[in-house]
Amino acid sequence: MFKKIVVAVITIILITLTFSLSGYALDNVKEYYYNGQYEEAIERLEELLDEIESNSDNELNKEISEYDIYRNLAIIYLEKGEQEAALNNFQEAESFKDGYKAILENAIALFNAGWYDDAEEKFIEIFDEYENRFNGNENYINHLYYFSGLNSMKTGDYTNAIDRFQKGIYFDSSYIKYYIGIGEIAESTGDIVQAARNYEEAFTRDTSLTYLLPTIARGYEEMGDHYQAFQYWQRSIRVGVEESYARQRADTLREKYPELRPDPDREIPEPSWRDVRPIEVRESTPDVDIGLINDVNNLRFQVDSDFKIVDGEGNVILDGGDAYREWSIEQRTNRISIKRRGFLVKEFQFDGDLIIKPENENGSILLYEVQYGSGYFWANQEDRQYRGEMKISKTSPHNFNVINRVNLEEYLISVVPAEMPASWPQEALRAQAVAARSYAMFQIGRKHAADGYDLCATVHCAVYRGINSENDRTTQAVLATTGEVGKHNGQVIDAVFSANSGGHTEASGNVWGGEREYLQGVSTVSNNEYEFPLLPAELRDFLMTSPESYSGRSPFASRNAYRWTWELQLSDLIDNYDLGKIKDIEITERTPSGYIRSLDIIGENDRVSFSGDTIRSRLGGLRSNNFIINKSFDSDGYLERAVLFGAGWGHGVGFDQTASAGMATEGYNHRAIFTHFYDDVTIEEAY
Repeated sequence: MFKKIVVAVITIILITLTFSLSGYALDNVKEYYYNGQYEEAIERLEELLDEIESNSDNELNKEISEYDIYRNLAIIYLEKGEQEAALNNFQEAESFKDGYKAILENAIALFNAGWYDDAEEKFIEIFDEYENRFNGNENYINHLYYFSGLNSMKTGDYTNAIDRFQKGIYFDSSYIKYYIGIGEIAESTGDIVQAARNYEEAFTRDTSLTYLLPTIARGYEEMGDHYQAFQYWQRSIRVGVEESYARQRADTLREKYPELRPDPDREIPEPSWRDVRPIEVRESTPDVDIGLINDVNNLRFQVDSDFKIVDGEGNVILDGGDAYREWSIEQRTNRISIKRRGFLVKEFQFDGDLIIKPENENGSILLYEVQYGSGYFWANQEDRQYRGEMKISKTSPHNFNVINRVNLEEYLISVVPAEMPASWPQEALRAQAVAARSYAMFQIGRKHAADGYDLCATVHCAVYRGINSENDRTTQAVLATTGEVGKHNGQVIDAVFSANSGGHTEASGNVWGGEREYLQGVSTVSNNEYEFPLLPAELRDFLMTSPESYSGRSPFASRNAYRWTWELQLSDLIDNYDLGKIKDIEITERTPSGYIRSLDIIGENDRVSFSGDTIRSRLGGLRSNNFIINKSFDSDGYLERAVLFGAGWGHGVGFDQTASAGMATEGYNHRAIFTHFYDDVTIEEAY
């Protein structure tokens, strides 16, 4: 009996030790992979494979299977750009698990390596055996139609390619890559009109695809619709896509068609005013200075009450300015001209600040044609109405900044609905209000002190549109949390936020380099399916599918925010960085949350490295740094197509706006939501 007990104990110890060692080995794999040490990760996986194969009863099989090991090996080889090794391991994986997923991965790998006939056989096998048995997994169905369509394009079978893309559209009309695929075929065959129509379908579904604008404009020119062509060339100019050529085409159209020219005699319509709802705030509420417009020499405005203009010392420069009339302030060589409806009222030497002050304490100021989103796909202009006072702050002999001074609560009742839809759950709106208030208070005197104001009105700080964006529901959320801020160790926190984390937020130190104890990565996955950090294959599944999470909760998560697909414009990278033909794009480091910390682009002529949050802008305005790259190569081994499968929108640090709405629907209050995203933080009243 004693011997049996000893044997049993030893067996348990060995099993426990096996699990411990295997878990340690898998942790090693993750560490090596995330640090870009791919050879070491491969070596560790091969050791695990040898251990499993040497003992089929090994308890390690319960933790990771041969199929999983081969998949992880294949994916690491893909990251390394070693297509043949990746293929070999995908084929091994397929031999261990029958089903569409393994075959599909193999087919895509064959396509990426340029083995199009072999890939076609795999795609046909899936269509024949599994097309109607995908168990509702729309991500894999989209991958099937999309990549099989691309494969048909490479073999020159455009009819089959279009058929697959169109079947994809019938299945999921929101998947924009289908329209782009059909557009590429049309463009390659010289049918610019058909290309433009399909690109426009894609663009209307995702207006970040600004690289499509010139082709759409050319298509409308071909159709003879010069008005629409002109509009698309103008959009190209605003976002800086083929800007020089776009200006040339717009000027040509304007010259040819007089109706496109500005009419100097056109009556400017009267601006639309919104009623201003007075709000009561505590006397201790601080004021904030918001930079609205930088370095201009002219400002056109109206005020909804009589007003005066004073200098920085409080001396009256203009008294009795009348309401609902167009006024302007112009600066030329250190001199200011104040005009009423175009007629000069006063001119004087300008050496400091001017402040426009409504006589009514609830008065507001309307600025004409405020430009916003410069360089972004949403760039445009609109008249905007603001509470508070307007400061004109000289920056040079010819230019000034326009700064809006309001109290913090008035600022927030504009910011919250601009950052989060007012229709979202009230507890999410309240959590957003606390985050925005905390962020603003933390930044006062910091972020834009050198510019003469506290915060800007753009996504660089927080979107601020003045009265235009105010809404009763968000105003209620702001006032219900008046003065509430997040504090860590007694100090107001830098409560940064982003639209959607994709399922896991990021630590601040991994994005901007400044580690903050309360800004650590947290999961928003609601069913514990994924435990971070993930193995390479798990990360691939996480990014290429749509796992259940608060960040993905309908109706709050948009299709192109939670999971997105983006094709890199390789020609732009080549031109911008003088790379020559691109050999590969290597991810050199990831964070434990899966976000890319650094990557290299390797060209014939040079190698460039990008890191941190700059990766998004350097690669053409990506939604986030959380993505994998599906790379396909030409017959000479150069990168031909790079399709990114990513998650989330924004830097991913701190408060996840979409996830907050998902949490609110499950009964979390604003305090629980807020503190989920900020570690060791309490909500307290700051004033």
